[in-house]
Amino acid sequence: YELLSQRWSRHREQSPHVTVLIERFNEVSQWCVALILAQRIPEARAAVWQRLIAVAECLQRLNNFNSLL
Repeated sequence: YELLSQRWSRHREQSPHVTVLIERFNEVSQWCVALILAQRIPEARAAVWQRLIAVAECLQRLNNFNSLL
């Protein structure tokens, strides 16, 4: 109901599950950025990026959407 009514966009306190999902997505996104930018050499950054994409594709094939986030 939280998603369908779009409560999370107006009243975050009334949609705790969506709020937690958004926070988790932001945490994982920031972790990925930090992981990539920790590499000084552009080739190493590209390698990390490719590895993250490979892991995401594998999780998608396994229908493991919780870990995919």
